[in-house]
Amino acid sequence: MEKAQQRKSILPILFLGYIAIYIDKLVIGIIAVPLAEQLNLSIDEKSYIFSAFFYRLLDYANPVRLFK
Repeated sequence: MEKAQQRKSILPILFLGYIAIYIDKLVIGIIAVPLAEQLNLSIDEKSYIFSAFFYRLLDYANPVRLFK
């Protein structure tokens, strides 16, 4: 497969991934306050939980380095 065709085929996949991550972050931001109130979480506990979630997203970025 030639390079130009590879680039054209990967762009839609990257776009869909970007949209999925954006929607995920948006939803987390919307439900953060009601979720913390329901679970009686302090600000520190809430920050630890959401930080752990976003650190996990960094693991998904590691395979991107394989394609360099």
